[in-house]
Amino acid sequence: LAVLLFLGVYFLLTRFTEVEQVAQTLQRGDVKWILLAIGLHFVWLVNIAACFRSCYRLLGIEETIERLLLLSLGANFVNVIAPAAGVSGLAVFISDSRTRGKPTGRVTSAAALSIMYDYLAFIIVLGLGLTVLIRRDRLGAAEITASLVMVAIASVFATLLWLGMRSGDKLGGALAWMARTVNRVVRPIRK
Repeated sequence: LAVLLFLGVYFLLTRFTEVEQVAQTLQRGDVKWILLAIGLHFVWLVNIAACFRSCYRLLGIEETIERLLLLSLGANFVNVIAPAAGVSGLAVFISDSRTRGKPTGRVTSAAALSIMYDYLAFIIVLGLGLTVLIRRDRLGAAEITASLVMVAIASVFATLLWLGMRSGDKLGGALAWMARTVNRVVRPIRK
């Protein structure tokens, strides 16, 4: 705890000008809009917890919305610190399930299913955004490339989720193949 406190103070001191800019922006802002933004953010966080709760219930696990709100906050923090296509936050749910004696496999599947729903919602919004860009004749190579990358990530994740639901061995084989492929690609860069 002391190390975290020290790192927090160090961060504030090294980024003091940025903290001042945020404080000035908040001082100049209209209080009602700031409170509305805070309220909407809280609603968004509760919505994430409710999505996790739905996925938990789908797999036969009962959990309170308050507990899932705390877990989803922790998972979002981990996703910011160690971004890995939104999957690094799974560790929070898995660790909690082990600690509390919940079925780890089901909790992992529920959290992965929730992430898959996030990707699905993102792809729907992405499709709507691309439609608007096409209609306005502003769709360029950068937008198309970024969209294809996001659809590829979502497709790989969906495939792994499907494999995991069908067979743990097939999922393990697919993950091992992916690890070998990444290691082969990165090997020349590492050396």
